[in-house]
Amino acid sequence: LQDVALDELLRPEALRQVETSLQHTAPDALARSADELALLFAELGDLSSSEVALRAAADPAPWIARLTGEGRLVELPIPSARGAEARWVAAEYRAEYAAAFGLPGAQPTEIAPEEARRRILQRHLAASGPVTRQAILARYAFPGEWLDEELERLVEQRRLLHGRFTPREAAAPPPQRAAPEFVERRVFEQIHRRTIHILR
Repeated sequence: LQDVALDELLRPEALRQVETSLQHTAPDALARSADELALLFAELGDLSSSEVALRAAADPAPWIARLTGEGRLVELPIPSARGAEARWVAAEYRAEYAAAFGLPGAQPTEIAPEEARRRILQRHLAASGPVTRQAILARYAFPGEWLDEELERLVEQRRLLHGRFTPREAAAPPPQRAAPEFVERRVFEQIHRRTIHILR
């Protein structure tokens, strides 16, 4: 990998196919019921109302109301680079988000803040294509030093790859395009397989 320009090798359509599948925005991956939406939250963790709408085959408002009424979904103010953003969160992850971000009204929990942040980060990386450090911090206001150390640890464990992966014609204009990216190894393998299939 060190001797290959991956942003020239990987196909942009392969990247888009994997990302839309992981993020459940592809037509065949949309939630079609409240229960399917609950499963989507269990995988992705947190979504804003507009993000939910992009992942639903119908108006998701009744599904959100049902899941909230059943105690399976909660709305929390998630700190981001733009300030606190209201997002829906799977109820089983509420303690994680409270511990990770010190949210108001958080109940005492056995989850350490570092471990809670780690779980949220790893869930995000598993459902994303190549992302930059800046993109992660834009979505989650993690402490910058902690994030750098955690990303470095995951790279050393070979769970993450670090470099430039987004195909150049699909990348954002400079200077964003020049920023190194991180991608989970399993996600990269999916993009690589799709690229080979397209080239064949």
